[in-house]
Amino acid sequence: MSKKCTKCGEVKELDFFHTTKGRIGKGAKDGHRGECKTCTASSDKIRSVANKERRGFTGKAWRVANKKRKAATTKAWYQANREKACAYNRAWRKANKDRCNANRAKREAAKLKRTVSWADLEKIAELYAEAKRLEKATGIVMHVDHIIPLRGKLVSGLHVETNLQILTWHDNLCKSNKFNTNN
Repeated sequence: MSKKCTKCGEVKELDFFHTTKGRIGKGAKDGHRGECKTCTASSDKIRSVANKERRGFTGKAWRVANKKRKAATTKAWYQANREKACAYNRAWRKANKDRCNANRAKREAAKLKRTVSWADLEKIAELYAEAKRLEKATGIVMHVDHIIPLRGKLVSGLHVETNLQILTWHDNLCKSNKFNTNN
């Protein structure tokens, strides 16, 4: 079946039109929008360029102003779509092996440089073992995190037992590579 685009006037197959998904308006009778996908994309591009400042505010500025809310929605989405997220992450790592290897090597080098002679390596190993035990017991992925990051922007910490803590994966990823001076 074909349809005529209301914007460019070309007659195209229905595959070239977005579905309305319950929207009311042009094209709702056959389940497809009146504008073809090409025209919709060009309209969206023009609107995006015209509202660049507003678009930037609604994205990054909103996330900065609503960190806790964003973290909560991200956590909820991850818990509801765990398999999908894991599959995406696996695919990304597979497609970007060079970046993953570079990041891993950089982290290991920083860890080696920041492991001092007086560090208690047995206690460090115990922390990693405890994180594994907690992960098996609770089913929640646990990370051993550096309280003061090894490669922080403001300050860099050491790889010693007193600078390590066990966190859930979500808390660790939300913290990122940041050091909160209010701790």
